[in-house]
Amino acid sequence: MLCDPLLCILDLEFTDVSLAEASATTPRLVEIGCVKVNQELEILDEFEALVHPGNLSLFTEFSETLTGISKAELEQAPSFTEVWERFAAFTNFNKIRLCSWGIDADISVLKHAYFQHKLGYPHNVSPLDAFSFYYAKTVSMGYKVTSRSLSHACDRFGVVNKKKHRALSDAISVQALLRKLYDFEEEEDDLVLIEA
Repeated sequence: MLCDPLLCILDLEFTDVSLAEASATTPRLVEIGCVKVNQELEILDEFEALVHPGNLSLFTEFSETLTGISKAELEQAPSFTEVWERFAAFTNFNKIRLCSWGIDADISVLKHAYFQHKLGYPHNVSPLDAFSFYYAKTVSMGYKVTSRSLSHACDRFGVVNKKKHRALSDAISVQALLRKLYDFEEEEDDLVLIEA
């Protein structure tokens, strides 16, 4: 078994996307969840942190309902300037590639947080999109992919996400889904497809 980290599977939660779109701005980061995985996609370590978005009015009632994060929790949360160094160290700065389900949104919000605080961008500049791996593997198995939703993908392959729209739980779900998919050839009987 190889124990060196291969990837950091990342998930972010952020302020209301529709509010940001209406004002032509980028949503603000409110939670980081990340798992470091080895070549067998086994979890080596976890990282989780709430982040104060700077302006709590951007974290709407919809955001609270979606994530289960309360404004009271965010009021007590550290700022991104207090969190970023621990997170960058967890990812070995630019030595390990970030991977996320729907990488465009997460990386855009993460980069915005760094640039907003004039911190540069300390991570590897070539992130990976977990959805692309899911899509390629699922299509190669002969199935249609009709949704980009992580929940839909997890339901399809029997992966239980205990806390949907919480960053660490979503990152763990991506890890479990990819592990299940890429163990498929060796453990075909363990993979249960639930067509939705």
